[in-house]
Amino acid sequence: MVKVGHAYHSREMEPIVPELEVAVSKLRSRPLNCKYISSSTGSEMKPEDFTAEYWGKHLRSPVEFSKAAQGVLSSGLNTYVEIGPQPTLCNLVSANAESDTDLILCPSLRRSEPNDWNTILASLGKHYISWNGITRTGQLAKGMPLENCPFQRTKCWLDSIA
Repeated sequence: MVKVGHAYHSREMEPIVPELEVAVSKLRSRPLNCKYISSSTGSEMKPEDFTAEYWGKHLRSPVEFSKAAQGVLSSGLNTYVEIGPQPTLCNLVSANAESDTDLILCPSLRRSEPNDWNTILASLGKHYISWNGITRTGQLAKGMPLENCPFQRTKCWLDSIA
């Protein structure tokens, strides 16, 4: 975490960019297991794109929320997780989406929520419910079958201890 007393994504970050680039150059990228849309470019990132220079530019360049939202919406996916202190991009994606688009927007944190777990667990629940509401054919399920087992009034404890 870079601690600063001024805004990220601005010229004010310029003095710490060289230090950040040196630190990041020591890291090794691994294959992604999800799509990553850059909030700087709006394009999908590949592991080789995560260079020290990219992160330096990302730190001092303005965030392009509109480009990022369009990149997310054109990805063909409908479930999005925003990692950050406030669901800014989730709100922008929703505002830029077609009204009939079935989106599942999952923020990781909310500044207004004092317990961080509440937000992430609510997002996981939203994702789980929507995932379970889809059949293997990709169609929305009309209902979910429940167990047909009648309630049995059987004791499940010992009457005495030997």
